[in-house]
Amino acid sequence: MNKMKVEKFLDSRVALLQKNLEAFPEKFSENPAWALEWSEATFKEAAELAVLLDIKNDFKKLLENPENSMEKYIEHLKDTIVRKAQWVFHSTSPISNLLEEYKKVAMARFVDMVESF
Repeated sequence: MNKMKVEKFLDSRVALLQKNLEAFPEKFSENPAWALEWSEATFKEAAELAVLLDIKNDFKKLLENPENSMEKYIEHLKDTIVRKAQWVFHSTSPISNLLEEYKKVAMARFVDMVESF
């Protein structure tokens, strides 16, 4: 796995997600009902951003220690995905439950993408 490719992907994807999310308040101020009705992409992007920021932070620590490997980190992410699938998050907030599902998807997509490098 190419660490430089992963780092470049993380930087560009985080920047894009942040840009997209910054547009939501304007849409909301123009027409709150419409913005909320069509906000599924915003929730998905917010969840992906949260996951990628965590991964980016972990990745920075990973690169600091030469004993660490991308392969071990990817295995850790896979274990996390399986654990989250087996022990489903339940909150009284439907939105929290939705975001947790989107986070699992974002993590799985990241793993899939990185394994293709």
